Amino acid sequence: MAATSWSTLLKLSFTSWNEDKALRLSAAIAYYAVFSIAPLMVIGMAIAGLVFGGEAATGQIYDGLKGLLGAQAAEGVQAMVKSASKPDQGWMAATGGFVMLLLGASGVLGQLKDALNTVWGVKPKPGLGFTAFIQEKFLNFGMVLAIGFLMLTSLVMSSILAAVHNRLGNIFALPMGVWWAVGVLVSMSLTTVLLAMIFKYLPDARVRFQDVWLGAAITAVLLEIGKAALSWYLGLESTSSAYGTAGSVVLLLLWVYYTSCIALFGAEFTRAHARARGRPIEPSAHAEAVTREERREEGTECKGDEPCAPPLVRPAAVPGRHKLLDPVLGYVEARLRLLNLEGKEALQQTVTLLLLGVVAIVSILIIWMLATTAVVGLLTEYLGGSWIKAVLWTALAHVIIVGLTGSVLWWRFRAATWFADTLNEFRKDRQWLKTQKPEM
Repeated sequence: MAATSWSTLLKLSFTSWNEDKALRLSAAIAYYAVFSIAPLMVIGMAIAGLVFGGEAATGQIYDGLKGLLGAQAAEGVQAMVKSASKPDQGWMAATGGFVMLLLGASGVLGQLKDALNTVWGVKPKPGLGFTAFIQEKFLNFGMVLAIGFLMLTSLVMSSILAAVHNRLGNIFALPMGVWWAVGVLVSMSLTTVLLAMIFKYLPDARVRFQDVWLGAAITAVLLEIGKAALSWYLGLESTSSAYGTAGSVVLLLLWVYYTSCIALFGAEFTRAHARARGRPIEPSAHAEAVTREERREEGTECKGDEPCAPPLVRPAAVPGRHKLLDPVLGYVEARLRLLNLEGKEALQQTVTLLLLGVVAIVSILIIWMLATTAVVGLLTEYLGGSWIKAVLWTALAHVIIVGLTGSVLWWRFRAATWFADTLNEFRKDRQWLKTQKPEM
C-alpha cells in the first residue's frame, strides 16, 4: 500500500473517530470498567494462580499495574480485588460468587460491544428474544475467560524472560535494551491476539481475519506507545494528588478512558482498511446496518451532504484521446483492466501477509529460543548438572517435533487443491483477456 494510501486511511479513520463521538463512547467504557475491573482481576488471578500460586500471581499482576497506573492507583485496584475476592463458606456460596464475578466482569465488555457496533455502523435486530440475550452473555463470559488465559500467558512469558535473563545475562552480557525490546514484542503480540479476538467476535458484524489482524496489530503498536506516555503522566504525583482520596479511582478512569480512545481509533482504521480493499464490514445474521436517520438521532451524523464514510477513490475525469491512438489505447486498457481490478488488491494482500508473517516468525523464534533455553536449564537441574545430556535430549525432542510437523504439512500440501485452483484462475484470466478486443 502506498504512503498516500496510508495517510488517506489514517485521515479517514480520524474523521470517522471524531464523527462517531469516540470520546463519549470511551467515557462510557471507563465508567463500566470501574465496576468490572475487580471481577476481571479476580478471575484472571484465579486462572494464573492455578500455575503460579495465588501469592505469586498477585505479586506479578500488582507489579504490572504499578508500572501502568502508578503506585497509588495500583494499591486502589489491589484493595478492590481483595474486597471482591473474600473467601466464602460452602460450595453454593462459592459458585454463586463466581457467577456474580462473571456478570460483573462482562459489563465492560457489553459496553465495548456497543461502542464497536457504533463505530462499525451496525446494531442488533429488534425482537431477538431471550435466546440472543443468553448467547450474548455466553460470548461475554468466554471473552472474560480468554482475557484471564492471556493474563496467564503474559505471566508465563514474563517468568520465562526473567529466568532466561538471570541465567544468560552474565554469559552473553546483552544490553538491557535488548531484553526491553523482547518484552515489548511479547506484550504487543499478546495485545494483538486479544484485540483480534475482540474485533472479530465481540461486535454484531462480519469482518475477515485478514482485515482484523492488521487493524489489531496497528492498534497494539499505538497502545504500546500510548502506554508509555500514560505511565509517565499517571505516575506524576501531581496527577493523583489533585483528586485527594479519590485519586486511585480517577487514575483508573483516566487510564481506561485513554486506552479506549486508542482502541476505538484502531477499530475505525480496521473499518477504513476493509472498505479500501473492497470488503466493507457488514452486519451479522442477527444484526442490521444503522441508517442515516438513526445516526442523526444519535448525534453521530456527519455534516454536509457527504456520506460519513466517503469512498477512498473518486473517479477522475478521463481526458480526451486522439482517434489514431484509440485502437492502441483500447488494447492496452483491455490488458491492464484486470490488473487495475485485481492486481492492486493482490499486491496489498501480499505486502500485508508478508508483514504479518515477519512479525509471526520473529515472535515464534523468540518464544522458541526462550522456551528451549528454559527447558535446557530445567533438564540440567533434573539430570544432576549434566548440561550435555540436557542439550542432547532437547535436540532429540526438536528432531521428533520437526519430523512430525514436516510430515503433516507435506501430507496436507499434497492433499490440497489450492495450487490447481490457482492455475485454473490464471487460465480463466487469460481467456478473459483474449475476449477483450480493442475498441475501434
